[in-house]
Order: sequence, then structure tokens, then C-alpha cells
Amino acid sequence: MRHVASLSLGAALLFLSQVVGAASPGWYAGVGVGESNFDISKEDLGVSDAQLAAQLPAYGLTGSADLDDTDTAWKLFAGYRFNSFFSLEGGYVDLGETVVDLTLTDGVQTATVHAKAESEGFTLAAVGIAPVRPRFSVFGKVGAYFADTDGRISAAGPAGVLATSSDASETEVLVGVGASFALLKNVSLRIEYERYDDVGDDDEFGEADIDLASASVSIGF
Repeated sequence: MRHVASLSLGAALLFLSQVVGAASPGWYAGVGVGESNFDISKEDLGVSDAQLAAQLPAYGLTGSADLDDTDTAWKLFAGYRFNSFFSLEGGYVDLGETVVDLTLTDGVQTATVHAKAESEGFTLAAVGIAPVRPRFSVFGKVGAYFADTDGRISAAGPAGVLATSSDASETEVLVGVGASFALLKNVSLRIEYERYDDVGDDDEFGEADIDLASASVSIGF
């Protein structure tokens, strides 16, 4: 029994050493692509079918609105992994844009409103890592998003064309979770979900949470 226990302990220590040593400390960099979702609805904007039907008839108008709240997003990132359980990571992310188009008519003339908001900026986050297998780990992150968010509204109708814009620079909270799998010694594939909180200028065009689901490839140096 003593030999069995020794073998079992040795095997366990070997497994743990493989897990802990699965990723070496050092620099890494990567690129990712995914889909962003702006957490905003037509109800939030006041242009749902029910809201338009309740408000427009008083002005002799009818209307409809289309909202596109998803877009392709991409990011670049680089970081330093201090050990198997922690890294510090910075990057740049383009979260794409959300667009709403509103059409109004009195039955004779038509007016249109086109509004969009787009956000991009730098990120800095602390990443906590939990090795699961020698080549597989899960992680969570928390940090800051240094956002540059632009809003644009243009309206065209019988009276002509009007346009306004807003640019907001802000620092917001970034959180995320994901998983990483080592394809080769220094090449890893990771998938993750991130949330960027309260992006935008509430005093201008409003603000919204933005979700990003992405897949990335990173290379260690």
C-alpha cells in the first residue's frame, strides 16, 4: 500500500506540474474578431411600433423604425503573463456601430432620420487564469475601456437636411470571461465574452452596454 500511495502521489504531482507549467511566463500578442451587440432596443429609443402608433397620429403622421444593434468587431492585444495564474493585458478594440433608421410620412411627403453610434478605444485589464489541463485554461478579466464614442444623426425631409453629431471620450469598466487552448507550444486559440459598461454620453445620444463575443489567436514570445 505504501508503494501504491507513493506512485499515486507521484502521478498527482506530475500532473500538477504539467498543469502549472503549461504556459510559461512571458510576453504574448494576438488578434481577434467577433460580433458586438449594443444593449439597446427600439423601446429605449422611443421608436417601437407601439410608441410610434401612440404618438404620431396626433401630428397626422405614421412611421416605422429599423434597428441594427449588432456589428462585426475586431481587436488587437498584447500582454505579459507573470505566472500560470495571472497576466496584465492591454489592447485596442473596434466595437463597430449600431444604426437606427426612422421613416415618417403624412401620406404625401416623407421624412427620414438616420442615427448611428460607433465606439472604439484602448483597453487595459488584469487577467486571472485557472489552468484546467496542460493545454487548456479558463480565465476572467476586469479592467478599463478608454472609449472614443461617436454619434451621428441626420434628418432629411421637405424642409431640407439637418445633421448633428457628438464625440465622447470616457473611461468605462470592462469585464470578461473566456477559455484558451494551446494549439502549439507558443500559439493559442481563445474564445471569450466581454462586456463594456455604460458606453456613450448620456447627456447627448445616451449610453448602452456593449457585449462582444470573439475568437482570437495569440502568440507567445
